[in-house]
Amino acid sequence: MMINKKDIRTVGKWCERNDVTVFQDCSGKYVIESEFNMAYNKPVIEEFKRKYGKEWNKFYMRAENGNLHLSLAEEQKMIAQKRYQPKSKWSQGILESIKK
Repeated sequence: MMINKKDIRTVGKWCERNDVTVFQDCSGKYVIESEFNMAYNKPVIEEFKRKYGKEWNKFYMRAENGNLHLSLAEEQKMIAQKRYQPKSKWSQGILESIKK
């Protein structure tokens, strides 16, 4: 993942603002990739926590893999299931056969 900046000083300031440690050795400056990814994705993670609550991690992993649309279909199915609850056993059987 790359920060779309041309000036290394801007990148350094971004890392400082986002609490990403910049290390330096004889080959140059570097950061720990997982720490950078965490800071870079933090706004998205916070939004997913707000939006999806306890299920945020499942939605986040699907978004990372490009499969967030599967979550939408699943969410709509869950909403539909909550709307109508059949009372008779016959109606429950029909609903179960539709779900499959």
